Amino acid sequence: MPEVRIMKEISRNLIAKFSLRSIFIIIGLGVLVFLLLFRLTDLLPGLSPAEVTTRYFGPSYHYLLHNPINAPYQLLAYGLARLMPHSMQAIRLVSAFFGAATVMLFFYIVRCWFNPTVALLSGLMFASSTWFLRSARQGTPDVLLFGLLLFIAINLWLRRFHHRRLFIALMGLAACFSLYIPGLIWFLIIAAVWKRHLIKTVLQLIKLRIILIISVAGAVIVAPLLWATANNYKLVWSILGLPSRVPALLPTLKHLTDVPLNLFVRGPYQPGFWVGRSPVLDVFEVALVVFGIYAYWLNRHLTHLFSLLIVFLITTVLVSLGGPVTLSLVLPFIYLSIASGLAYLFNDWFSTFPRNPIARGVGVTLVVLVVCTSCFYQLDRYFIAWPHTPPAKATFSYRPTS
Repeated sequence: MPEVRIMKEISRNLIAKFSLRSIFIIIGLGVLVFLLLFRLTDLLPGLSPAEVTTRYFGPSYHYLLHNPINAPYQLLAYGLARLMPHSMQAIRLVSAFFGAATVMLFFYIVRCWFNPTVALLSGLMFASSTWFLRSARQGTPDVLLFGLLLFIAINLWLRRFHHRRLFIALMGLAACFSLYIPGLIWFLIIAAVWKRHLIKTVLQLIKLRIILIISVAGAVIVAPLLWATANNYKLVWSILGLPSRVPALLPTLKHLTDVPLNLFVRGPYQPGFWVGRSPVLDVFEVALVVFGIYAYWLNRHLTHLFSLLIVFLITTVLVSLGGPVTLSLVLPFIYLSIASGLAYLFNDWFSTFPRNPIARGVGVTLVVLVVCTSCFYQLDRYFIAWPHTPPAKATFSYRPTS
């Protein structure tokens, strides 16, 4: 019967599509786990001074009470330190966990904005970038600076379901936890002012009982930070992402160019943590950033462009002041622009050759080859070049004896 034949055909197509999608997801997760865990403890001789501080001073109940900055990281580090008291791998596993969550959020955002192909390629570029691996494989809270992606992902996810109460609850809880991360408070203030009318409208549609429950939960989360700040007002500077001492004006003005220069021209002068003065982005990534920003403007994605500009400017100022904020704050948004550039290249190529499968296949193959070349360059710089530099070996030289 034709109906049965049609149903069988539909079933086979669904199974094939589901199987192919599952295979790609499994492969992607496997690659991500490999990148984050491969030689996690023996790539370098030991721990860096920052990791030693995190390992032996951070994960303790007393320390968290008096200095809860980066508490989401410190709490997990505290728990793993209790389970693995003699392992130098514990704090690095915490960073790897947050790094994996960051890549998943990145993939979801790009998937919602563009398509699975662009999400897969840009996610691979982001996960294999030298700076991301440096942050996600070292036992320091720097990986938390990727946390701004969480707000974009929550907004995109809840936009599909139109659940007002869940929107306020998740956004409120995420905002409370982000107060513990240096520098993120500036983005919360800007977002609250920018979306004040939307927030007011949503709050008016929710019952007072729900608002009170969410408020109490938020107060409980923020209470340790308020208590610690009341006892040590200097923590305010860390919350704001500012240095504890006011820097001199002239050096600060000179450092205002550090972020764009480090990204596009020459890398930061950090002999133990970076390879020479090579820029964070390679040539292909720089070109994709240009294409991506142009695509934002061309397609009237002004919200994306405005978000990139705000994050870039705030990161530039905070880094120039010499506080606890690093390039990790802006890096995900740079790679979102790279994803936009990839989507622009694909769309432009496919619109030029709408019905020529050979030309379309050649275009996709060329882009994939260039993406793979960029990934291999970044991976080679992190796994081969950097660990063999004398400054890196000298910096990561501490080995715990017990």
